[in-house]
Amino acid sequence: WLARTQAFAPMEYSKLGLEHFTPDYSRYFHALPESARDELVPRQWQLHKGIDADTIAAIHDELYRRTLHGGWPDATLTPGVHVRTAGRVAGTRVELHLEHTQQGT
Repeated sequence: WLARTQAFAPMEYSKLGLEHFTPDYSRYFHALPESARDELVPRQWQLHKGIDADTIAAIHDELYRRTLHGGWPDATLTPGVHVRTAGRVAGTRVELHLEHTQQGT
C-alpha cells in the first residue's frame, strides 16, 4: 500500500473536525487571502485523505494476526512516497520506481 500522505491516519470524524464542511467555514476559508488558503490546505489532509477508522483498525488487526507465532505479514505499507515511473517487466509484473517525498530519494 503506497500513499503520498506522510502517515496512515484515521479520517477526522469529530464534530469539531466536521465544522470544516459547514457553509460558515467554507465562506470563511474562501474569504482568506490565497496565500493563507495555500498554507492551510496541506495541514487539513486528514479531513479528506484519512482512512476510515474501522478500516484502519481492521488492517491493523489483520497484520497483527499474520505476525502471530512468528509469521510475516506479507504486506508493505509505505507512506510518504509517490510513483515516479511504472512499467511492465516480463509481461506479467509491474515495476514501480518510487520517490520518498521528504527525502527526495
